[in-house]
Order: sequence, then structure tokens, then C-alpha cells
Amino acid sequence: MEIRSRFPFFRKNNYIYLDSAATTQVPDGVIKGITQTLEFRGNPNRSAHNVAGRSLELLEEAKSVIAGFINARPQEIVFSNNTTDAVNLAIDTVLHLFGEGDVILVSVAEHHSNLLPYLKAVSKGSKIKLLGLKDGLVDVEELKSALSKETKLVAVAHCSNVLGNINAVEEMGAVIKSFNKDILYVVDGTQAVAHIPVDVKAIKADFYAFSSHKMYGPDGVGVLYVSEDIQHLIKPVRAGGGTVKDVAITIGDDGDTISPDYDGSLSVLEGGTPNTSNIVGLSKAIGFLRSIGWNELREHEMFLTTKLLDGLSQIEGIEVYGPKDSSKKIGVVSLATKGFHVKELAEHLASQKICIRYGSHCAFPLSDTLGNETLRISIGVYNTEEDIDTVLQEIKLFFDKRNGLIKNPNLEALKNVAYSKRTNIISNRSDILDLVKNSIRSEDTEVVIMGGHFLGIPDTKENRFYPSIKGLLPERLHGLLDEFGMTTFPILTFDMATDIVASLKKEGINSRLLVVVNDTTGINELRQSPINKESKTAEEYREELINSFNQKEGVPDLYLDILNEKGLKIDDVITTGDDKFFKETTLRANFKQFISNNKEYFEDVVMYESDDENIDVSINVLDNQQIKTCTFDTFNSKTGGKFCIVEVAQLSAELFGTAKDVAFDYVNEKVRTPKVGAKDKIFVMFSPALCNNAVNSGAELYIKLFLQGKEDGLFKFINIPFGPNTDRDIGKGVEVTEILNK
Repeated sequence: MEIRSRFPFFRKNNYIYLDSAATTQVPDGVIKGITQTLEFRGNPNRSAHNVAGRSLELLEEAKSVIAGFINARPQEIVFSNNTTDAVNLAIDTVLHLFGEGDVILVSVAEHHSNLLPYLKAVSKGSKIKLLGLKDGLVDVEELKSALSKETKLVAVAHCSNVLGNINAVEEMGAVIKSFNKDILYVVDGTQAVAHIPVDVKAIKADFYAFSSHKMYGPDGVGVLYVSEDIQHLIKPVRAGGGTVKDVAITIGDDGDTISPDYDGSLSVLEGGTPNTSNIVGLSKAIGFLRSIGWNELREHEMFLTTKLLDGLSQIEGIEVYGPKDSSKKIGVVSLATKGFHVKELAEHLASQKICIRYGSHCAFPLSDTLGNETLRISIGVYNTEEDIDTVLQEIKLFFDKRNGLIKNPNLEALKNVAYSKRTNIISNRSDILDLVKNSIRSEDTEVVIMGGHFLGIPDTKENRFYPSIKGLLPERLHGLLDEFGMTTFPILTFDMATDIVASLKKEGINSRLLVVVNDTTGINELRQSPINKESKTAEEYREELINSFNQKEGVPDLYLDILNEKGLKIDDVITTGDDKFFKETTLRANFKQFISNNKEYFEDVVMYESDDENIDVSINVLDNQQIKTCTFDTFNSKTGGKFCIVEVAQLSAELFGTAKDVAFDYVNEKVRTPKVGAKDKIFVMFSPALCNNAVNSGAELYIKLFLQGKEDGLFKFINIPFGPNTDRDIGKGVEVTEILNK
């Protein structure tokens, strides 16, 4: 399931958002639910017309969904402004029960929202005693020892907003109620509800509070669960509209008397018109969480948390607080830096558009106990492995720079070249055309569409290579790469690319086609295999591959048929030398030569190294350097990864050149005389889904190395990734990445 694309924030921005413990982003379904409620809006429980009736139905339905989410009944739910408001409301309703000598047990790790409200009871003579931690968790044994006949209330967080620990709230509830069922048990569930399933009955909570805005819902809505077992104890504290059945007035000489007859339900705690639209939004957020499922959500979060903890443990100078076992915590990790204030690291991350929080996190007693303010990285359902890789990389870069390990100033300068990145969803071919047309901002624009990309398929029977294009490939090999979609991908993408070019040209927009061949994958495996009794060289294999592709006018007959069908000509395909295609081996070699001949400039920035046995490339300038290599198990080969990145960057450079003010000691002739001379350039690439991250990083590398923020015109890269079933992918919705130099 694609999660990230369901959030407008990530479709429109290229921030790495790791501050979900403060506030989560909001998915489309929640925004739509709120909007629809506001578009047909009445006052529930007030007016008699159908519009008000519909709002009441929505409100009651939402309350039922929210109650069921925590295994409560609708009549046990009170809506507030947020968790702070909810906890204050809880203590206010039972404050009359507190007096001299009563004791409130509160954990030292509490957020101020579950600490400061109890000072109201202290003003009546009650006392607060703090519970400590053991291995990052509230100590249940200490709780058992602290319980006494004076204990009136126990308050703990289900999960700490600093440590991320999952406290044993069910065990604590059993301990408390076994000791004295009349002790009030308050649980702050703010950090728990978006991460783990909650059952207030199993917890034995009397009050359970949480906020909408920390669980993918809107601001301004909090929830207070009030157990039916204690509702007879509460007193109205928010008198007003909707809280009474009747109000009597007695006129007297010494003054008039107002006598309210309060409603017998929890409505006595919800005076005034409810926040219907945002309450509906919260119910939609719950629907969003349920659509993912707790197992998938929890597994994803534990994987990312483990990766983060492991990565941080390898960086000297960092101390991580709280449980180190991801099964005992939610996706919240807080750390301190040794020898300097964590603010310095936080400001560096913020400068790299990584959203985190630092400080005491509204938990000063815990901060004092830890002895440090902390930097908090908090994970949401939309975060990816790439996000974690990037934040770890940036933390390490910060420490390396601080320790004087980075010598080349070009690394920081190029790494910080600004660019924009956003996502879009397409669900049909016309969406692609609209996306391209909406990107055009001037008449001096050229669009290049890459389609028809193919790779070589090794034939261990005949010891040769074939293009992964049905019609050029023996039928017995059709199934070899069907699992990757690479036997249908070249034809479908060339068909789509010609569609777009033909449509653009009809509107007078300058546009051309581009074909790329992956002539690297699988060759070495075949060359070194026992089947190669003729001792064929890699070049001989490549020649077979290209000759199979080269039919009339340098492309397969079926490509010509598609061109003719769309009213296009072979001249609409960009050439490189005599070829109607670009070869990945040539692109890779050209980039290697570029780096090698500018070695001093690129030292520690980009390094392309080789010896007799291995070739490797390190690209430290990228925002995220953890690019995985794709493995084709079907014929024991691998491709992609860092080499795909440099190939996309070099391809872009040979098509569009460098910015005028960017100069190197050496630039390839193809880059000095690019194929496209327009001021604004749009490059659309249909790519295999398994190469998605590498392809996007290639566009980033082109912008950072070859444009460097000095290009006057627009460069826009649009990556449209497809899996094995291209047409089906479009119907489900494909996440498209747009990368711009502006």
C-alpha cells in the first residue's frame, strides 16, 4: 500500500518530516471529510431542519467510530480541544473528591499536560509523589510500593513523548484496581493512539485522553474517555448550551436564583456547539489507520525504529535515551550530544529540511532526570527507510564536519544546492499529458520524453543477448523477466511517450523522444559462465544486443509502426552519433571520465574508482546515499544502484548541458554541445519501479553538479515509475516524482 502519496504535504513539499510526536500530517481522506462537513453545515442538537439533522447524524456516527477505536461506548466519550484540555477537564470533574492528605502518583516522565493539572488538587491540600523509571519504563514495582490508603489518583502516559516507551498500563491498571478500586486511574494516550491498539477496558482506565492532531487528524479536537463506572462521581464544570434539561428562575427580594437541571449524560462536560467538522475529521483519521492495519503499521514502525537505533549506535558522540528494543517503544527516539548542546545538531538538520524537535519537550522533570535536553526523532506511518537513511547520513556529516574530517569545501557547497521535489498521482495517460503541459511556463521550452527503455536478456542456451522486447525476443524467453515487467515495459512506455510527443507537437510545443538501452546488466554473468565456450567479450555481447534492436532506421520495426501510427517520424527520436538510442555503458564511461579529469574538484564529493577487479562510485553530495542495487534473481544478475544515478545525471547533462556560469577543468564534448538548447527544459522519464529512488537521485545529482543553482531557466525532471503491470499500475494510481532546479 502506498501511504506517503495520500498526504498533500508530501506531494507538494520535499521535507523529511520526523516530528510526528508533535503533530502529524493529514491525509486526503481526512481533509475531504472535513470539507464535506463544512459544505453542508448545520448546528447539531439545536435546529430542527434537515441540514442540522444531517450534521447530528455525522457527529453521532463519528463519536461511535472514535469510541469503538479504544473499545469504549459512545456515552463514555467527551470531546475537548486537545489532550491538555481533556486532562484538565478530567481533574476538574472530580476535584471535589480531593482534600487534605490525599496523594496523587504521577510518573517523572509525564508531559506537563498530565502533570500540571493536578496542582489544582494540591491547592486543596493533596500531595503529588513522582514514580521513577526502570530501563526507560515506569517502574511497576515502585508503583506497588507507593500505593497506600491515601492514594486518590494515579496518572501515567501510555507512551512517553520523549522516550517513546510503551508503559505497562494494563498491568498497572490491574495493580491499582486490585489495591483499591476507588483509586482514579488517568492515562495520557496522546502518543499511543497512532501507534498501537488501545483497549481502555483492558487498561481499566477511569480517564483516557488523547488528541486528534497527533493521529493524522485535524487540530482543535481532543478526546476524554470517562468510564461509566465513575460517571456518578463527576460534577458539571462547563455549564452552558446543551448541558441542561431545564433552567428555573426564582425571583427574590435579595436576588434572583438560577436553578439548572443538568443533563444526566456526559454532555454536561461539552457546553456549546461542538466542533463537528473536525470531530468528523478525527473519525476519518481513524478510518485511515484502520485501512492500514495495526500489524502492518507496527511492523513498519519497528523496522524504521530499529534501523534508526542501530545507525545512531554507530555514531560516536551520541547518547540515546529510553528502551533500545523497538518492541518496547513506539517510533520516538530522543538523543543527546556529548560535548556540545543538541541545538547545534538540530539547527543543522533543520537547514537540510529535516523536521525534528529539540528541547525539553514539555517534560521538564524528565529532562532534569536525564540531565540533558534532547533532540527527538519521531516516526509516522508515512516515513520511509530513505528518510531514516538520510537523517542518519546528515547526523554523521554534522559530526564529521565538526571533527574536521571534511576537507573539501565543495562537498558542503554542492550538497546544499537548493532544488524542489514533490509528488503527484496519475491514474490515466491524460494525467501525464496534463502534468507536462502544466509545467510549461514559456514558449522557449523543449520537452524530452524517454520511453522504450530496454535491457538485455541473457540466453544461456545460445550464449547471446536479446533486447527485452517481445517480437525481438525468442518466445521461450518471454517469461524470464515478466515478473519485472521488462518484456512489456519497452513497448508500452514507447507507446505512451509517442502519445505525449504527438499531442504536444499538435499544440506547437517543441518535444522529442528518447530511447535508452541498458547494455550492462547480465553481461558479466554470461561472459564468465561455462556456457561461454567461445570466450565472447562483453563488447561482442553488446554488439549482438544492439544489432537485434537495430532494424529499419536504427529502431525495431514495431517502434516505427508506433511512430507512424501517431503521425511522428524517426527524426522525432534524439540521436547520439549514428544511434537512435543512448547506451548506459557509454553514459557511465563518460561520467567516470568527467569525475576522473576533475579529481581535485570532486575529491570526497563524488569518487569513481576502479581496479582490475572492481568498479565503485561514491556520491557523497546526494541527500541520501543509501541507494540499493537491484537484483534480478531470474538470471543471477544485478544492476542499478549508484551506477544508475550517474547514468541519469550524465544523460541529463548530454541532453541539456551545464549552467552557463558552471565551469570545470574538463567537460565531455557531448555536454558542451547538448541536444537541447531551449531556456526551459522538461525531461520526462518512464522508468522501472525498482529503479525509482536511483532515477530520482540521478536528477538530483544533475542539478547539484551541472546546474549548481546557476541556471537561469527551468529544468524539470518528471519520473513516472511502472511495475510489471503498467496499465494496471496507472489504474491504481502511480506516484510521480517531480524534481526542479527552482
